[in-house]
Order: sequence, then structure tokens, then C-alpha cells
Amino acid sequence: MKIKIFASGEVKHISNEIGSTLISAGLAELTDAPVTGTEGKSHIDLQREHLAASIAASPKPNLTPKFSIVTVPYNDGQVPDKHVLAIRQDIGPQHFLYAGKPELVNAKRTWDGGFRYLSGFSCEVPGDIVESYTRQWKKNKHLRLPDEVLNPTRDERNDSVRAEKDQYDKGVRGGNIPFSGAKG
Repeated sequence: MKIKIFASGEVKHISNEIGSTLISAGLAELTDAPVTGTEGKSHIDLQREHLAASIAASPKPNLTPKFSIVTVPYNDGQVPDKHVLAIRQDIGPQHFLYAGKPELVNAKRTWDGGFRYLSGFSCEVPGDIVESYTRQWKKNKHLRLPDEVLNPTRDERNDSVRAEKDQYDKGVRGGNIPFSGAKG
């Protein structure tokens, strides 16, 4: 069914059910005039335009990071119902937690061309949140992660694996061991 909509003056192809409803409501009339707004456009072009317009009109998610200080359950298998103090970052529907040492909240690992925060957050934590976290960290020792998590020790197994890797890397660099990791 081809109708002319009174409010906009547009001529459109529309389903019979919707067209009949618009006509009976006095909002449109049947017509034989050419469809407006489609000159030289294919059906696919019209669909693309409609999709782009509906995407532009859809609500945009708020992706501004929001920070807060929370306590979260922590199961270490030793202390039942243990909770730890953490900084929570909310970005849209996702959240991330940091429960480590206060002095490392905004610490960075830097390399040529980039850096990352050791906290795992995507940006620097605001100063007032860091100050409040530091105050609560010092005041509530029972809300800290266990020492073995905060201060991991190196054991002999880690050292031997690292030494073996270093020896292998030297062999590859020296040409004594062929490098098989290249994509070929």
C-alpha cells in the first residue's frame, strides 16, 4: 500500500495493516504519487540509511570511569567470611577491583611507546579515592589481603625456570638454537 502522510508530506510504501490504521485515524491517504526520498537509491542503501539513523538515535552508554571503595568477600580457605578492602572501578556495566598496596594504585609500568597501570585500571585513580583507600588500609589491617598474596616470595622453582628460559633465549639470539616461533 502506498500512502501520503499528512504531517510530513512523505509518500511511503507501508504494510496494509499499518496503512489502514493511519488512514482510518485521518493521518494519511492512499496515493499513486511516487515514493519520496528514494530517488536513485537502492533498497540496500535505504536500509543502511535507516540503520544509521536508528543507531544515531539510540542511547549512548556512559563509559566514564567511576571509582569507589568497597569491601568484597575473599575466600583464602583459611579464614571463613573474610572480606578485603578494594577500589572498584565501574565502566558501563563492567567493574574492576584492586585490593593491593595503596602505594601501587597509580604506579605504572612504562615501555617505549606506552604504559599500563599496575592496578589493572584503564586510567589514573583520583587522588581523593587514593587518600581514602590509604587511610582505611592503615586503619583496618583485618581487611587486607594475606601477606603471601601482597608480598609473594621467589622460590627455587621460579628461579630455575627463569634460568632455563634465559639460557634458551641466549641460544636463540646466538644462532645455536633455531627459533621455531616465527609464523611461516
